[in-house]
Amino acid sequence: MVKKIMGKKNKAKKSKATSTPTINWQARALAARGEYKPPVDALFSFGEVGFQQKWPDYSGLGFSEADVPELARLACDTRLDYADTHVAASAPIHAMRVLAQFKNSEFLPALFATFDERDDDDLFHEEMPELLATIGPSAISYVQAFFALPEAEPFHRASASNGLVAIAKKYRPVRSQIVGILMNELSHYEDNDEVWNGLLIADLIDLAAGEALPLIEKAFMADTVDDMVCGGLRDVRAEFGLVPPRRNSTPIFLGGTRPVWRKPSPDPSDKTPES
Repeated sequence: MVKKIMGKKNKAKKSKATSTPTINWQARALAARGEYKPPVDALFSFGEVGFQQKWPDYSGLGFSEADVPELARLACDTRLDYADTHVAASAPIHAMRVLAQFKNSEFLPALFATFDERDDDDLFHEEMPELLATIGPSAISYVQAFFALPEAEPFHRASASNGLVAIAKKYRPVRSQIVGILMNELSHYEDNDEVWNGLLIADLIDLAAGEALPLIEKAFMADTVDDMVCGGLRDVRAEFGLVPPRRNSTPIFLGGTRPVWRKPSPDPSDKTPES
């Protein structure tokens, strides 16, 4: 997994309770919970979601395609962030997972629209790679549409782009398409936020996308990359095995998951005949 937390902005975000003290957020969450009927309401007691948790199989809860609209509404219901228990607050994430196991991608625009309200919810964003990979290639176009939104912040984009990486690893036939999408985003490096450029480069490294190196080098040469996110250009070249890593340098990759990329052998047909 790429180390994406380096350089993350330290945004002091006021809580809703601070910014609007007249609202009883727990009462609002309790009222929201009362809006959901069986079988969707079973997710309020299904269990607390934790980091790096193995997804359960939700098929035994009796959901059908008829429940998709309510599941989508629950997945996007940020009122439940203030539920009185962690188990109840986990219901929207369970709903996201159920939809993913249904291979439903149509709820993604509404889900991406909640990113601002879930800005500091690390657990929610941690779910994105597996969520999108479980949905599969049908999620790709929705991520592209999200990238096109000018108001999307770099780390919100990164949640979605991490999902693209996960899709590419699970469905190898779409790897080239996804590398192309990430490279297209990086091609706008002069207009992009420097953090976003660094996050894109980190994703391209994660996919061992050596074909992106010339573009990556251009972005660095233009001084448009936040190297606190992906390291300097030499570090990036080291990740691709082109130069030795710096001694005592912090690796971009954690847990020994460094990708392998080999420079392709020259095509004999491209050789210039000797004179």
